[in-house]
Amino acid sequence: MTTKEIVYLKVAGFVVRIIFFLSSDGLKFEKSFVKIIRNYYRNFLVEDNGLKVNYNIEIVHQYSFKVIFTKDNKHIHMSFYEQLNSKKIRTYYHISGTQFQIIFRKITHELLVKHKGFILHASASRVGNEAVLFLGKSGAGKSTTMKILADQLDPLGDDSMIIKYEQNNYYCYSSSAKEKNDWFLKNHNRIKLKTVYFLEKSKEIKIKQIKDKHKVLDLVSKQLFSEKNDILKQMKNLAYFVQRFNEFYHLGVSLKYKDQLIEIVKKNN
Repeated sequence: MTTKEIVYLKVAGFVVRIIFFLSSDGLKFEKSFVKIIRNYYRNFLVEDNGLKVNYNIEIVHQYSFKVIFTKDNKHIHMSFYEQLNSKKIRTYYHISGTQFQIIFRKITHELLVKHKGFILHASASRVGNEAVLFLGKSGAGKSTTMKILADQLDPLGDDSMIIKYEQNNYYCYSSSAKEKNDWFLKNHNRIKLKTVYFLEKSKEIKIKQIKDKHKVLDLVSKQLFSEKNDILKQMKNLAYFVQRFNEFYHLGVSLKYKDQLIEIVKKNN
């Protein structure tokens, strides 16, 4: 006989129900896994108050499972998860917390593809009741800029941010994924997107609006996170975003002028 423990997580406006099937034996590793998930996603936990559930994850204990060996016997593959239908996945207690994060990110990605949303490699800060997004190639200063601003502006994300079209506006959501810098708290709340900055290192602080939408699409697409099978749909969502959103800027950043950087970002919003 088994019992259930149910947890609800909310990310990017989507609700994912996790059903832990617990053995009557009271196995410690099952309880430990529940604790790991609850702790990791603690700021994304929500109560069931008649919520519309967008996806389900079942977690079960499998007493026996298939193991696949490669021909040279150097690689062994164990069951990771099963796709039961378009809105339900079953996984197992023998996976790690990191593997669960992969499953959860896959689910988030699938839901975003269907609802005019996408994930960008970006950092973000809150300016008043709105969000500013920082994009750029590796080493451009996304994390550094967000840290500089953190003295006066709350950080929202360090490595990845979710953008979603809702009620005729674009909103930012923090990703639930573990990021490079875990020193600030994230949550499931949405915040209206105000400005997108494409960062580049400079000897001085300078800002210039980008009005060429083809250029913007090229720049944003380089920061898009997407599964190969969904790239065409995601590019469509991205083009929709670039067409309807207008606040795109080049921002030259220099560590010598931190106060000036903070003032320009605050003033431009």
